[in-house]
Amino acid sequence: MQDPRHNPMHAPTPAKESWRRPIAIIVLMVIAFAIVVIFRNEIRVRWWGYRLAQTSDVQDRMQYLSLLSSMDVKSLPVARTLIKNSDPANRSFGVALLSTINGDEADRLLEVACIDNDKTIRQSAILGLSMRATANTVYRLAGLIKQLDADSAMFAVSRLAGINRPESLAELTRIARSHPEAGVRAQAIESLGQWGGDGVVGPLIDCLSDDAVYSGLTATEAQAHDALASMAPQFATSDKPGSDSSKPENTGAAKDTNGMRAARKLRDITGQSFGYLDADAAERTLAIARWRSWFESKSGE
Repeated sequence: MQDPRHNPMHAPTPAKESWRRPIAIIVLMVIAFAIVVIFRNEIRVRWWGYRLAQTSDVQDRMQYLSLLSSMDVKSLPVARTLIKNSDPANRSFGVALLSTINGDEADRLLEVACIDNDKTIRQSAILGLSMRATANTVYRLAGLIKQLDADSAMFAVSRLAGINRPESLAELTRIARSHPEAGVRAQAIESLGQWGGDGVVGPLIDCLSDDAVYSGLTATEAQAHDALASMAPQFATSDKPGSDSSKPENTGAAKDTNGMRAARKLRDITGQSFGYLDADAAERTLAIARWRSWFESKSGE
């Protein structure tokens, strides 16, 4: 019996082969088109992220950043890649992108960027995180303050004051009373003064016994210095904040303790001073006692 495989009747004809190939190509094209349609946003995001990282034109970069920002969480993979880039400029754009993305994953990545080895990126990440203005943000920032360098910690404390939540006030109070760095405590005292109101009076009275002297500029003071330099350069020092000519000792505040900072804030808030600012070390103890007595009487009303 003849093998059917060798039967000419069963062999594919050239005509069949000629129409099968175009159909296969069409099917593959349809599948490819469907994949592109389904994953078009992911493809766009990856392309925009690639272009943002590769181009050196700032205007183009800003355009790609704007496009990526419009995609919210779909841009997370790009942001994650950018903040790991070796180029500080790309990491900076990664932080800017994360600041526009909602969700816990974006918060976590911003928290990672807060300990970047570049100071500008650290501060940008702290700013982006603080803009969330949630209780979770407060706790993240408070945790970071314990491990950041003094300058970045002061900046983070200054941002806490802009989050109008009871958790912020609690953290500012804790930092002002017990942080190991005098400068960070000084910033917390400044921030409590900015917060204002009856709720900060007790914590500030506790700070009156802080005899540490911080001779640099707090983040709040540095920001005021920069604003002054921008609006009225003739009244600002020519040196950068932190240099000798811009430190408080050159403005008559060289021997100011953190307690004196607190006393000035208390005077601004309550109108009271009890002679603290004009007293010597021994008399300040009596002035603090007067403050506590006055506060207890006011609290009991």
